[in-house]
Amino acid sequence: MQGLLVYAGQLAIRKQEARYVRLFPRPTTDTMPPSELLEGFEAAGRLLAMVVRGSPPEVRAWSPRGCADPEGYAGAGCVEALVHGWDVATGLRLSYDPPRDVCARVLARMFPDLGAGTDDPWAAILWATGRADLPGQPTQTEWRWDATPQPLD
Repeated sequence: MQGLLVYAGQLAIRKQEARYVRLFPRPTTDTMPPSELLEGFEAAGRLLAMVVRGSPPEVRAWSPRGCADPEGYAGAGCVEALVHGWDVATGLRLSYDPPRDVCARVLARMFPDLGAGTDDPWAAILWATGRADLPGQPTQTEWRWDATPQPLD
């Protein structure tokens, strides 16, 4: 199974270097250099994007809050990329400042009850995922994004 994902990853990032992209560290003893982690992350993101683009909008697949549509899974991937990118950058003491227009779209789609009325959608995503406090809001200890189909405005 992993071979199929690796082959897809090779094509997704058009890798020509003489080694396979690594999507997962080897069990127990392996560490991956940051460049290989980023390469695997890019491949996984491209694979998700290809599947989302290739899926008709009426397709549904299980998610923790109920069956999600392709747009919901694209949004879930964005949440993962944004917050885990922040986690890594914070751990390495690097700055991380994602585009606010992307954050606003992700916040509105994946946290529909939280998206309205915030001045800083990135701060709201960090708060919604339990990574930061937001003035005037309770600390988030449990959270979950909502990838279920949303009504059209």
